[in-house]
Amino acid sequence: MRLALPLLLLALLLAPGPARAGGCPGPVPEADLGAGLPRLAGALAAAGPVDILLVGMGGARAGSLEGPFAQSLSQALQHRLPGREVRVQIIPTAGMLAKDAAERVRRATTETEPALVVWRTGMADALAMTDPAKFGLTIRRMAEWVAAQQSDLVLVDLAYHAGSPQEPTYRRYVEALGTAVRGMAVPVFRRYAIMEAWGRQGATPAAALGESCLGEMLAGALLRQALR
Repeated sequence: MRLALPLLLLALLLAPGPARAGGCPGPVPEADLGAGLPRLAGALAAAGPVDILLVGMGGARAGSLEGPFAQSLSQALQHRLPGREVRVQIIPTAGMLAKDAAERVRRATTETEPALVVWRTGMADALAMTDPAKFGLTIRRMAEWVAAQQSDLVLVDLAYHAGSPQEPTYRRYVEALGTAVRGMAVPVFRRYAIMEAWGRQGATPAAALGESCLGEMLAGALLRQALR
């Protein structure tokens, strides 16, 4: 969907977010979401609020934006959408396997009817050594379910941990997530590939700043994709 926005407004929407101490690494092609966001585009074109559900990030308390990723994402979206009401709801799922977190996604999506669901998942399954095929099946079924609710879904995969002995295991779940939605119009924010690219460039920021940078990067990617 193309939105009839004045060029000045379009430039504002796609402008970088607020500057952060220490600075973030430059853009990387791995941040491209690779699929459309028709419901988010429709919400941006309409006059009402933009409802977004964040699953698996933020603070430990429901509704909390304590985590740097969630804080940064929310602030960057609001910065790029001045005058618009952006309602971000956090559904914490720390330590929950995808099959358990999926139930929270279903409940929250049914209750709030968001334009967009952003779901960060995979780490708990990797640590628990869940069968990657079963993990992937959970992801695919949830992607199909969210689409049927007339909401967009963006999946956020695992973090990259350079030098960790668990890295080959983490990569298996990144691959399982990507395989699960192959052929579907489901954008994936490839956190793993982005952080791996930072490492190759020698530009990996400290942990908290890195999470903030990823949040800002996702906000920009969401709006670029929705406004195409």
